[in-house]
Amino acid sequence: MKNPGGRSGIAGGPREGREKMKDLRTCSDCGYGNGFHLGFRGSGETVSLYLICPMCGESFSLERAQEALLRPDAGKEGGE
Repeated sequence: MKNPGGRSGIAGGPREGREKMKDLRTCSDCGYGNGFHLGFRGSGETVSLYLICPMCGESFSLERAQEALLRPDAGKEGGE
């Protein structure tokens, strides 16, 4: 779903002079390209966040997602 006015991202998208951020929307396991659900795991007083592919159910730690964003070819498939 597109945001009204064509703006992207939480802060309203890139503005003049700002570099556009990469998106991670495509599941590397099944190829689903419309983003992820967010999951929470708790143990005692610690809570960790992770991404879940809504198509195949594969889960990705935030560290794994960050590594994918840092790859040179990341962001070309579903987000830009």
